[in-house]
Amino acid sequence: MAWQPYEILDKTENTENIYKIIVLGDGFVGKTAITVRFCENQFKDEYIMTIGVNFGTKKFRYKGTSYTLQIWDIAGQERFGAFRTSYYSAAVGVILVYDVTNKLTFLDLPNWTCEFQQLIGTKPVVVVGNKLDLPDSGQVDSRTGRPYEKQVGFKEGKCFADSINATFLETSAKGNYNIDNMFTALVDSVDEKLFSNMLNVNSFNSIDLGFNKLYSLVSGNDVSKIYDSLMMLKHSIFQQNPYSVVLGNINEWINYLPKAPYTSEVSSLLLKSMDVWQQYYEQSLKEGEAVSSRI
Repeated sequence: MAWQPYEILDKTENTENIYKIIVLGDGFVGKTAITVRFCENQFKDEYIMTIGVNFGTKKFRYKGTSYTLQIWDIAGQERFGAFRTSYYSAAVGVILVYDVTNKLTFLDLPNWTCEFQQLIGTKPVVVVGNKLDLPDSGQVDSRTGRPYEKQVGFKEGKCFADSINATFLETSAKGNYNIDNMFTALVDSVDEKLFSNMLNVNSFNSIDLGFNKLYSLVSGNDVSKIYDSLMMLKHSIFQQNPYSVVLGNINEWINYLPKAPYTSEVSSLLLKSMDVWQQYYEQSLKEGEAVSSRI
């Protein structure tokens, strides 16, 4: 058995502190796997989609103090939206999870941060880059048809965590790497009152208004305004449906625009993408489907 930084307590034992922790992030990043690994020390290659919330508890003694962690793995599916936000109440800490092999899930972290901060304030946060076991594993990524690669580096993940005053760790639920450290780090942050920095993500008053604004800009050459409008449109859609099938493609454009010349061909391709977004943004990803640039 691997060394643990705490002493596991009996489930019937009373503890000095009871902390409610919420685990947030896109689908298929390993939120349920992380929760089950920590609470039950088990890992499965497949999990049933979280319906509303997956709940786990663990009691332990850490640094001389006893704790009960109530861990709420919250679903992001649009059809469970009412459940998702109602379960945020009374949480004292947040774990934000992305998949190191899927940068699109990393690009959604500001949206998840903004959502929880609007509902429960600037709680302590641990940012987690999960699935560290997949790069160099030789397994094939179904999204690309090629072996898994690490798309988000350690420095990039830590930079985002630093920007919101959060702890950063890379983890593997499958390999049980840094899972215990992730939760004890959050306990430390809660005890030390290391609150996250407020992150404001702008949005349009309506999705239709966002599309109209973006259509008016695309034929011009002001890439900064196009980029800002893309960010706002993305958050407007995210607020309505965090698992919209178009968010991955929007993220792909957000990632691409600052890196390449804005030519007439790029403008034409962006217009075509926007037409598809407008048609399909209300649709959600299917159960078990990872965030992808494909629509």
